[in-house]
Amino acid sequence: MLKMITLSLSVSALLCADIASLTHIKGEVHIQRAQQALQATVGMPLQIQDVVTTSTHSKTKIRFEDETVIQLGERSTFRLNDYLLDAKNAKADLEVSTGVFKFVTGTIGQIAPERFKIETKNATIGIRGTAGGCRIKEDINTCFCTKGAIVVSNAQGLVVVEAGYMTVIAEGQAPQTPNAFSAQEILMLGDAEAQKAPQEIRDLLASSESGLFSSDTLDTPPLSGYTYTLNTTALDPEADKLLPPQNAADH
Repeated sequence: MLKMITLSLSVSALLCADIASLTHIKGEVHIQRAQQALQATVGMPLQIQDVVTTSTHSKTKIRFEDETVIQLGERSTFRLNDYLLDAKNAKADLEVSTGVFKFVTGTIGQIAPERFKIETKNATIGIRGTAGGCRIKEDINTCFCTKGAIVVSNAQGLVVVEAGYMTVIAEGQAPQTPNAFSAQEILMLGDAEAQKAPQEIRDLLASSESGLFSSDTLDTPPLSGYTYTLNTTALDPEADKLLPPQNAADH
């Protein structure tokens, strides 16, 4: 009986342990913890089985103990199913059921990549020292990789997606063969602010042959005078910006 009580207390303590925190919030973000509905604030810790939701025009960044970072875009739902930072039994079981997210893996992705997974509506993402993300829209998931590789799988099949490639997963179907994605496509997967870029910038991004992922910054030609920077690794929610010409105020 004593062993059962001790085990029960250990499980309860594990569930209540703070293993991550919200390091950035823009707009309305909420946490569902058991029967509690909480208004999220910067610095608020997360526990196993917490559910994080973002509203329209809202986003947040979650940093875990092992330096894994998850950035959620607007109208996203994230669930922390399981997590343990331990040399022998490290694991991370995360879930995003709606919205858009980007991620960079930390220590667990290095020491136990086979036990790090992110579940989406139509597939599971496994990692190999990775940065990437996914958009879940209606019955279509679009998963992309910006560093390393990801393994996207479901009951119908499996594909390995290398950096600079993306796969589309329709409900009940195997992940499609990965294709190289254009700057236009990754732009549209991003935040609502990024979609406000002038058409001339979008056209230039889409026609770029160098690709976004040779560096974190893509400079458009002097034709427009604009500089568009798209963050792909650090996951700073404020890093995606459209910068007007420096002398714009003089015109």
